[in-house]
Amino acid sequence: MKTALTTVATACVLLVLSLSATLAADDWNGDWESRFGQLRLLENGDRLYGDLADKAVIEGRISPDGRTARAVVVYENGSWMLVEWRRAQDRIAGNWASSGDGLPTKKNGQSWTATRMSARTSLLKFADQFVEKYPTIDTVFGKGPAPAWIAEIAGPSPTASVEPSAPPAQRTEPREGLSNWYASFSLDQLTPAYEADLDVINYRGVERASANIVFSVYPGHPCPATMNTGFCDELGSRADERGYVRAETTAARIGPLPNGGEALWVSFRLPGDTFDRLLLITARDRASIHHPTRGYDYEGTASRRTHICERAPCTRDVFDEARRENRHANAAGYQNFIYALPNRIAESRRNGRPEPQRTQGQRKPERPRSQMSDAWVILDETSENLGTISIRQDGTRLAASGELNGFFETGRPHETQFSERHSTREAVAFDLTVSAGSSGERKSGRLVVELPAYRGDNPRGTLIVGEEIFLVSLVRPMQGMEPAEVGDTPAIGIYSMDYLLTNVPAGKTLKLRKEPGRSASVVGELSAGTAGLQMMKCEPEIDSWQFEHANPTDRLAMLSAAWCQVTNGRFAGWLPGRYLKPMDH
Repeated sequence: MKTALTTVATACVLLVLSLSATLAADDWNGDWESRFGQLRLLENGDRLYGDLADKAVIEGRISPDGRTARAVVVYENGSWMLVEWRRAQDRIAGNWASSGDGLPTKKNGQSWTATRMSARTSLLKFADQFVEKYPTIDTVFGKGPAPAWIAEIAGPSPTASVEPSAPPAQRTEPREGLSNWYASFSLDQLTPAYEADLDVINYRGVERASANIVFSVYPGHPCPATMNTGFCDELGSRADERGYVRAETTAARIGPLPNGGEALWVSFRLPGDTFDRLLLITARDRASIHHPTRGYDYEGTASRRTHICERAPCTRDVFDEARRENRHANAAGYQNFIYALPNRIAESRRNGRPEPQRTQGQRKPERPRSQMSDAWVILDETSENLGTISIRQDGTRLAASGELNGFFETGRPHETQFSERHSTREAVAFDLTVSAGSSGERKSGRLVVELPAYRGDNPRGTLIVGEEIFLVSLVRPMQGMEPAEVGDTPAIGIYSMDYLLTNVPAGKTLKLRKEPGRSASVVGELSAGTAGLQMMKCEPEIDSWQFEHANPTDRLAMLSAAWCQVTNGRFAGWLPGRYLKPMDH
């Protein structure tokens, strides 16, 4: 069991608290990860419904304060169980009981916890926004205590009707009354450098609209003539690892143009913005993007096509968003002000700094958040391997998965769930849950790490698991090394010296293998005379005490009888020990 670094506990906890402001939504919507599978949940009034992975449908009710839900989970084969969950922002905790075990309580139920990974619910496979799917044909459910128990939380008995308890306005067919603005758009004259796609939903006679904007960036091409060079630079610097820039829509409406005609007015922000930009598409498919100080950032046309919801399934919430009361009616004045600013697109090329010309295949400089996207080994201050974490960019957030070591007496790595808690420009905090395996024992904690300023940096931070606190560094495994192999080596014997690659003809190279043996795959090559190689391990193992006290001839003999793993600082691999010579020899 690890020893906690209690001397730094206070400082570490303060660091965690400084980053603990939550961005959680105060509802049940989203994708939640649990040990029983992913929960895809939607909240509609007092109704809670959704899917459990690819296994079952969830149907239930929510308490008036929105904190407790009772539901039935119905599997495809007709079997079911009851659950009672309590929600605290992005965490769910509760109990479940199978159909033959009565109502779920702490006494006769089993625990079920989940952590929200996304505030947007993925597509549902089993649940239906129009029909409540209680197992009423099963008399054990229909005539048992379950319906009344669920109804006690909020509203009428779930067996009373197959209609959802949604507001009347939401019981209509979602496509009824859609206007001509219900479409997907692509901005023209941007390729091959950029793409801009917009999905719009609007109903006849309703000013409010919903709009989803995504930009795609393709490095290696000059800024199009239709765009301000400043806007090109901003898109390039804010794209994620996949080249996406997902805009946040702050207001969307259908309104008149100053010179007559109708247009779609969308206020939006790019990641990092503190102000609103404007995207405008007219009824004649003229399009423009406007900046509050630069004026026009883009001027061109838009191509209209069938809405994405006609080409792929969409949940009811996507349509309900466009029906809600327009909370952004006061945006019209600001939008008209930005729209009236002059067009300086051509001027941006004459007066601006020379535009950098990227060659095909040349990548744009990475930003700190994108530099976190990698597989990392977590090392403590003594370089002991505490586990692994793989981080990837998921929209505007960071998603992570991994394993931790040594927090339970299981003799193997512990599966660990990570979820981004909060982030700033300097650091990111992940909530974590470590599982012991079949015993069901768990520990919760947090990992807080700084964002690296450069690609080669090893982020430092604090790992808290239960009551144990560690100062840690994240290290990328070198090519040819497994994550479990990263860590400290003893500073004695075979590990206490550097090595020279010997017995290789001048001008030739020696291949390093992924594993001991000539049939293993090649991970790299070393040139004759390479010096400063660091020893990682040997097979069969060489006794460090004997090696340290051996004479030079015996040391070479020990090496010649083994395969050894070495690194040059860029990659690591195995080679026959006869090619190694201690540099103090």
